[in-house]
Amino acid sequence: MRITPALILIQLLLSVAFRINAVEIDHWETMVTYGSQCRYLVPDSQPDADWISPVFNDEAWSAGPGGIGYGDVDDGTTIDPAISVYCRYH
Repeated sequence: MRITPALILIQLLLSVAFRINAVEIDHWETMVTYGSQCRYLVPDSQPDADWISPVFNDEAWSAGPGGIGYGDVDDGTTIDPAISVYCRYH
């Protein structure tokens, strides 16, 4: 393959574009911290459509600390394996 000035220019432009798009993350932020209490539902059917509403009554749902998982070392609440879990943090 013959290297041409156009090929060098394309390489240079791609190199610059990838460096511009690369973002260095030196910290992270979260609205929900590990261990925050939540209400959760492991459903056998889809919940009411308004489950995402701030005024939805989730008192019938289970409660526990997050993260919710299957029992590895980073779970605040352990559940049986499930296809989906609905979580509400206040």
